[in-house]
Amino acid sequence: MIDDRLARAVETTTNMPGRTGWPTARLLAAHLLPHLDRSTQRDFTTVVRTLDDLADVLSDAGAASEELLLRRHVLDAETLLLGLDHPGTLSSRNNLAAARVRLAQVGRRRWWGRPAARR
Repeated sequence: MIDDRLARAVETTTNMPGRTGWPTARLLAAHLLPHLDRSTQRDFTTVVRTLDDLADVLSDAGAASEELLLRRHVLDAETLLLGLDHPGTLSSRNNLAAARVRLAQVGRRRWWGRPAARR
């Protein structure tokens, strides 16, 4: 029941235009990790897609640390369930690497006092 509501909240948030869903996405991120842990093999793909969608919104919002947390959790679960060489696991590994690059760029900008690049 709670997982269905979380999934609907993510769907609503990811469909919001522009930046309107960004604050909600940041709040939802912490609550979705157990959602993946509670998933069954039957709904695993749907739950992973939900977390990936939210991670994409967090990336757009510049919330690199929250995005990294979701991407790491998805990769760990996929590695355990699907194996290291599964295409879904490899895609998640790529998503995690991209999130790490974005987080490193944020850290460098803060260190050097540079403004963030505009998209």
